[in-house]
Amino acid sequence: MVFQDRREHLRLSQRQCGDCHRRGKECGRQAGTRGHRLAPLFQSSSGDRKQARLHVAGDQRAEVNNYDDVFPTGKLLPSQGTPYDFTAKGGKALGDLFLDDNWTNLKKDSDGNSYSEIIDPAAKYGIRIVALSRHVNTVQVYSPLDKQFIALEPQFNYNDPFGKEWGNSDTGMVTLLPGQSVTWKVKLELFIP
Repeated sequence: MVFQDRREHLRLSQRQCGDCHRRGKECGRQAGTRGHRLAPLFQSSSGDRKQARLHVAGDQRAEVNNYDDVFPTGKLLPSQGTPYDFTAKGGKALGDLFLDDNWTNLKKDSDGNSYSEIIDPAAKYGIRIVALSRHVNTVQVYSPLDKQFIALEPQFNYNDPFGKEWGNSDTGMVTLLPGQSVTWKVKLELFIP
């Protein structure tokens, strides 16, 4: 597998939105797999992580063995009605919940787009991350209790996508034949909640 022609772009405009995309192309002589993600840290401007609100469009969460190793067990758990249910419009406050979790079963519109939001009500701003690639199937969120940030990563695949714990499940990796490419794209939109 030889991957070349990797391009990353971030474009912001005066309308307070921008997009970021990556294009991966298989340049080898045989099929290869591809996964993409963005890993930005969104700082809580108010300095109060507890009141920050999170919306994730996925209603399943990948179970992990513990938060020290964070190895997936191969089980997808429903998040509805649990402390990990962030599907409500306008999100839900983080409170004292440590997060290093991966959500899937993303709700998508007719174009295959899904969105997530991070809102800092005390700072009076929010950011919407719209996944514009149909291959974005999961969202990883990392937010430790002792830090004032939230990392929200739209990605193609489950964590450890080749791990035996997933069995024959489709873990979201994209297979490319020689000469084929795939594009990962998200749009970032700042807004006032």
